[in-house]
Amino acid sequence: MNEKESRRLPVMEQVLAGRLSTREAAQLLGLSQRHIKRLKTGLKKEGASFLAHKNRGRKPAHAISDQTKQTVIELVTTNYGNISYQQISKLLAEHHDINISAKSVSRILKAADLPRYHSRKKTSKCRSRDHSPQ
Repeated sequence: MNEKESRRLPVMEQVLAGRLSTREAAQLLGLSQRHIKRLKTGLKKEGASFLAHKNRGRKPAHAISDQTKQTVIELVTTNYGNISYQQISKLLAEHHDINISAKSVSRILKAADLPRYHSRKKTSKCRSRDHSPQ
């Protein structure tokens, strides 16, 4: 349990024991009475594990898989030379059906210590001209 959840447990135990009302618990924890009632029923059914978030320790559903990351690294090191992340993203989508953003490509390559150094066009200075007398 993290700090927030461990702070809720003793207050909710007092609510279950009848020493605190749901209104007082709501004020102490900064939650609504409805949420306190929901926590109370969950604690009765599942115990203290109800307070912990159920997605803890899981990878996000929209995360890029390790296999895809490895494929991107291999393709970039073998096929694509010194081109930008945007161009890599476009080529991966066109030729390999890997649809990831340029920012994701940059994160993957930076994590693998493969930074891209694409050259920038040198800015041209404007030539000064002689001003005509007025």
